[in-house]
Amino acid sequence: MFVETVMTLNKAARIKQKEGYDILHLRDGEPFLFLSHLVSLPYRNHKWAISLTAAIVFGPKLKLSDFIHRPFVCLYSIALSTWVNSRLWKLLYKLSLKRNQFILMPQNKTAVEAYSRYMDGIFSKHIVCIEWGIDSNNNAPSKKESREHLSIPLDAFVLLSFGAPHSGKDTETIFGAVQLCPDVFLIHGGTHTFSLGSNPVKLTQKYRLEERIKVFNYYISEEEKPYFFGAADVLILSYTKAFASTSSMVWESAKYRLPVISSDANILGKDVAKYKLGLLFETGNAQSLAETIKLFRGLPNDAIAGFKESCTKFVNDHSDTKWANECTAAYRRILNGNS
Repeated sequence: MFVETVMTLNKAARIKQKEGYDILHLRDGEPFLFLSHLVSLPYRNHKWAISLTAAIVFGPKLKLSDFIHRPFVCLYSIALSTWVNSRLWKLLYKLSLKRNQFILMPQNKTAVEAYSRYMDGIFSKHIVCIEWGIDSNNNAPSKKESREHLSIPLDAFVLLSFGAPHSGKDTETIFGAVQLCPDVFLIHGGTHTFSLGSNPVKLTQKYRLEERIKVFNYYISEEEKPYFFGAADVLILSYTKAFASTSSMVWESAKYRLPVISSDANILGKDVAKYKLGLLFETGNAQSLAETIKLFRGLPNDAIAGFKESCTKFVNDHSDTKWANECTAAYRRILNGNS
């Protein structure tokens, strides 16, 4: 990850210099935030726009049992606290900020506040909150076509878990809930390779759910993604209490007009409740999730239609056009020397 990021940013900087681009926009610049500064040191007068999640300022909360069951998450958390967030980088940050121009774009207000305090507020004058944007085109095939494509039961009630597991996702709670709901089918799309989260393949074996869960343990391309959302009746968003970033899956579910059942913690739970995108369950509680799944299944059709209408409103309020306009305003701010 470290080597890949360094190579990518150096190549981008060389292309910028050669082709005469004005700004470099780094998307999701984590977990090695400082690399964008490091790679800029050989250059002067570079302009950087960096979209940030909150992975650095809100690292995983560790329990004693994690050192046995989640050793790589522990290693990641320790690296954040002792290396990535080390105050030794502060002088380097100051030098980079002096030589180049930066604008940092966290995706929610909680992250903005945390980054504004980071390293004694060294970035506070360079931060602007820009939420993700997404297009409103629901290109998911029909439920029948989607399920045939994925080779899953046509008549089942289908739950979707999507995306690579990571330290902020509580994937095991989903599997525990499926075990308590004998009449549902779960599909998981997203590779576990290089992930710090739970392994869905091993969880399927642990809970003995091979007959009711199908794991697609590979990177899901944009071309295939619509089949997963088209096949599902509801998307399950299960995250830890420590997770304080914005979940892109909220945007994806809204794009495909797919209601969600979400953990109730932090920004995620607030967004789902605020925009009426689905139901909430108690974070980390498989029994609560199972009961919420049963509650969702009993909802009348007009309630489900209401969730889908809310999804449409959400994508209109968070359009890719709005995101592009806000990014353009940030670019102009850099070009005018106000960063």
